[in-house]
Amino acid sequence: METDAEKAILWASIEDYPALWQLASELQGMGVDEEHAYEEARAIADRLVRAGALRVGIRRADSDDMRFVADEAGLELIADPDRWRIPEWTDDVVAVDATDAGKARYEALFDR
Repeated sequence: METDAEKAILWASIEDYPALWQLASELQGMGVDEEHAYEEARAIADRLVRAGALRVGIRRADSDDMRFVADEAGLELIADPDRWRIPEWTDDVVAVDATDAGKARYEALFDR
């Protein structure tokens, strides 16, 4: 299941700039209960940032204009439970984007 969860998070990050709460929603769509979806999504996002597969940014909820942050700052944002809540429309949200390494990692998951 973890490989499927990683695939889902990477694909969402290739396709768009998903907010952190949307990563948990991806896992809930796979049948993971809400509490575990947030825990698992947080762990996977942390691991993927450390691996260079994701980069973290901040954007307004109503915009795709991202301001990317350094990996250490991104890891701190991922670890903050408040950053995983569904925001108001004009709030800043933490979102992720797949790097080239993340895209390659996604493709490699199908070779297993």
